[in-house]
Amino acid sequence: MSRLKISCVNKVIRSTPYEQIRNIGGVTLGKRWKHTLDQVITNIESGVHTYYVHARGRDFDIVIAQEGTNKYLKTLGDTDAVSLLTILSECPPSLFY
Repeated sequence: MSRLKISCVNKVIRSTPYEQIRNIGGVTLGKRWKHTLDQVITNIESGVHTYYVHARGRDFDIVIAQEGTNKYLKTLGDTDAVSLLTILSECPPSLFY
């Protein structure tokens, strides 16, 4: 299992949390990566990777939350007003392919 730091996201502004994040990305050991929401959920559930963001001077783990049948990502530091994932910068599309 590896622990990956998220440094950017691709998002769509929607009213529900499970519609907001499309992809997450980062750099680990000098290698750029980008994972879709479905890949991240599968990786967390299967124990392949864990993910985190660094904000407010500390690390926050990414967890899977669920609204009805829809799974989405959040951090343990999220409040109802602010999602730490959605305040990250947008991932440049061409850097990760």
